[in-house]
Formats: sequence, C-alpha cells, structure tokens
Amino acid sequence: MPDRFDVVQAFTDLDEGTITPRTYLELHAHMIRDGSAWSVPGRFGSTAAGLIEGGYITSAGEITQKGRDAVIDAEEGQDAEKAREEALAKSQEAQEDTAQEQRELWEARDDLRGGPFGIVPPEVGDEIE
Repeated sequence: MPDRFDVVQAFTDLDEGTITPRTYLELHAHMIRDGSAWSVPGRFGSTAAGLIEGGYITSAGEITQKGRDAVIDAEEGQDAEKAREEALAKSQEAQEDTAQEQRELWEARDDLRGGPFGIVPPEVGDEIE
C-alpha cells in the first residue's frame, strides 16, 4: 500500500510555521520510511535520529505509542493555549470597551456642566445670586 502522506503540504506547513505536532511527527516518520531523512540536507537526519532515540518513532519509521501520546498531549496543550489566548483577547476587548464607555460618560458630563452656552449650572444647595 503506497504511503499517502502529503509531503509537499507538510513541508509547506513547516516552512510557514503552521505545522501541527501530528504532521511534524508524521513527516519525520515518512522520511525515515523512505530513507530521505538521511539524505536531505539540513536538520532532518539529526531530528529523525533524535525522535528514534527518544522512542517517538521506530527505526522502521512507525510512530510509537509514546509518539502518539506526545502528539495528543501537544495538541491538548495547543488547544488550552489557544483558549487562553482567546479569553485574554476578549478580556482586553471588554476592558477597552469599558474604558471607552467611561471616557464617553465623562465627556457627556463635562458637556452637561458647560451647557450649551458654557454656563455652569449651580450645584444642588448652591445659593443663586
């Protein structure tokens, strides 16, 4: 059965910095299986060797249980980080909205105090002359 892994897309994702932990591991497993990990220039050979030594991929290019578990942990970590980032962004938006509302209220109060002709109305309890 031919290996249907999309190497071109994996390299594109790697180059663009959007590669997922799963695709990263699958890319190196594929390169170990077809032998290109050892002939492609760059860091692929040393990374593949490190993944084999670390027990994430076998020397035959099969992803181990440890590799699958690492991918799941990494993806869950990314999901948690993404959720934190989204919550922080919403919190910052809410703070900005509140600050804008506060500024608008202060401006409205200042407009009311000055009145249409710049006359400051007396405060309650002030004597009128």
